[in-house]
This record gives sequence, structure tokens and C-alpha cells, in this order.
Amino acid sequence: MVATLLQGERIQFILATIKTTGTVRVAELAKTLGTSENSIRRDLRQLELQKCVNRIHGGAVLVEHGGDPIVPLRDRTSLQPKQKQAIARKAMELVVPGSTIILDSGSTTYALAELIERKADSRMKVITNAIDIATLLSRNDAIELLLPGGTLLVETGSLVGPFAEAFFPRIHADIGFFGATAFSLKTGFTNNNMIETGVKRTMVASAKRIVALLDSSKLGRESTYPFADRADVIVTSEGVHSSTAQAIRDRGIELIIAPLLPA
Repeated sequence: MVATLLQGERIQFILATIKTTGTVRVAELAKTLGTSENSIRRDLRQLELQKCVNRIHGGAVLVEHGGDPIVPLRDRTSLQPKQKQAIARKAMELVVPGSTIILDSGSTTYALAELIERKADSRMKVITNAIDIATLLSRNDAIELLLPGGTLLVETGSLVGPFAEAFFPRIHADIGFFGATAFSLKTGFTNNNMIETGVKRTMVASAKRIVALLDSSKLGRESTYPFADRADVIVTSEGVHSSTAQAIRDRGIELIIAPLLPA
């Protein structure tokens, strides 16, 4: 156990630890530093205000600087809503009644979940690590829901970590719908949040058909953490450069461009 430290010293210790491990737990820090869990929570709140960490249930994760910012889920829904709704409408055409599907967490997959909740009229299995999607789909009795265990990542409303990652290799889905921060032919699908990457990999591996839901601004870009090098289909919004579209199709990926509805 580290000798009793002042708050400033504790914060420096916590920051050094999280930079090494990527994540810290309140209970473990309290035990190591010989202080109360409430004190550790206050320290983490201070680090969060400094934009050094993102708090999760029971701990915190490192904020990844130098790449795309991690946008909280509550803010993502206001980004390009028309494009996301258009993508969701096209993606819905790929949903087969009675099938088993995986829905990744995210605002575009949530838009798809809204359509599924309204239209599903036969027994369908949906597996998701997104708390908001699960809550939404629970309204429809025709949908059987499966959720993994794991740690709740508050920023994204998703279940992550080793328990979630261990769940998905035990199931098989007909089709999986996923989001990403960016896609390029060089690096594949990448994410800006390290702690989500592991569960996204296992989700992708558990689906027979992979469908990525990405607005056109994410194509031809790269983020920090790769999680998939393949997809069968990319559903995107209007505005894709013709050379980018052709390069994707030449790679053998079906590219569906979702038109916006007239104003």
C-alpha cells in the first residue's frame, strides 16, 4: 500500500496508472492508496473535468488524445440525424423476419433499432451490448433480447470488457450491424475508443454477414484502434466520392448509398 497521499499526489498516481493500464477501478485504487472510495471518486471527477479520463461504472478509462474525440452517445444523436435515418431505412431492408441479428451500440444502430421495434412482427432474436437499444426493443414482444454481461461504459451506454467479450463467441447471428469511427481500405474499420474495441471484434466474428453503418464523412479516414478488416456490406449516406465508392466495390464490398428523403 502507498503511504497516505494528498489529493494532488493521488491524482498524479491515478493518472500515471491509467496511462499504463488504460483503465482503473475505484475499489482497487482506494485499497492501494489507503483512502476512501469517495475520495477516489472525487479524484476521478477532477480528472474528468480536465478531460484526462472518462468515468465508467466503478472506475474510469483513459481519454485518447491525438485522435478523434470520444463523443458521448447523448450528443451523437444530434450529429447528421437525416443521414443516420436514411442509412437506417436502407439497413432495415436487409433485416429478414425471424432472423438473429447483432446490433452494435451507437446512434445509427439505434435509428435502425427504432425501425425494428416498430416493424418486427415475427419472432426475432436481437443481441446487443447497448443498454438504450435493449430498453427500446423490450417494448416489442416479438423480439427476443440477449445481452452480454460486462462493465457499463457510461459515455456510450455500452457493455464492454472481458465478460462482454467472452459472451459473443458463444453465439451465432445471421447478420450483424456495426458502427465505426472511420473506414479505409488500408486499415479497415477503426474506432477511437480503445475499451470498446475488444467487444466489437468478438461481435463481428459472431455474425455470418457483416453490415457497417457509416455516414459518408467516415469513409476514406482512419482512427486509432482497428477492430475489423472486412464487411460484406457498407450502408452509407449521400456524398461519397466516386473514386472512393469504386475502390470499395473493387474490394468486393457491397456499397449501398442511402438517399435522403425530400424536405
